[in-house]
Amino acid sequence: MDLMQAVWASVQQSPIDWHPVHVHGHQDRKVKDSHCHLSALNCEMDAQAKLFYRHLSAVLPTLEAPQLPIHNEGWTVWSGDMKLPSPS
Repeated sequence: MDLMQAVWASVQQSPIDWHPVHVHGHQDRKVKDSHCHLSALNCEMDAQAKLFYRHLSAVLPTLEAPQLPIHNEGWTVWSGDMKLPSPS
């Protein structure tokens, strides 16, 4: 949820006029068509994210997910060293 909020805040502050387009995931498992540029980019970014996470898990001492700062995230609530994803 933090990442989505940060993305929407960045979009709202941007001087660019954005037009969202829904891109279905896992298009690398389907037959390619002539208008799949965004699907191809989605598959490429998914592969890059997996490679990066493998890199992080190789260099981090534990298998815990890293707590990386998110640009434009806003306020966060922590309990000790754990960020609460949806505090109530």
